[in-house]
Amino acid sequence: MPFQRPIYETNQRGRTPPWVDILDRMDVVFGDADVVPGIRVLRPPGHTAGSQGVLVDTPAGPYLIAGDLIPLYENWPEDGSEPIPNGNHTDLRAYDESFRRIAALGATVLPAHEPKVFDCKVYPPPQVR
Repeated sequence: MPFQRPIYETNQRGRTPPWVDILDRMDVVFGDADVVPGIRVLRPPGHTAGSQGVLVDTPAGPYLIAGDLIPLYENWPEDGSEPIPNGNHTDLRAYDESFRRIAALGATVLPAHEPKVFDCKVYPPPQVR
């Protein structure tokens, strides 16, 4: 969307996004894909079409780095109540389907913009292992 161009550093006349310099080192993934054993990228649409999450197998079970689909813990309540989409989304139906898919994973969710995620230096936290 035009108003999002500055945020994503795209389509701005006279400005080259800094990530362009590493395009030759990127592998484009469409859909879900294994990166290495125990690490998988998932496509959870709803927030944006190309959004991705990263599912990591750990000794304490799977952890999902949820990407922008789940920005804060408030959006993914631990008490089992309904998750809440953030206000910036492109497809609310896909958002709901992504929430259901994530719930079925049984993974610990790490929201993309949650400062509390950094309270732990490693995941899973040592007491969980």
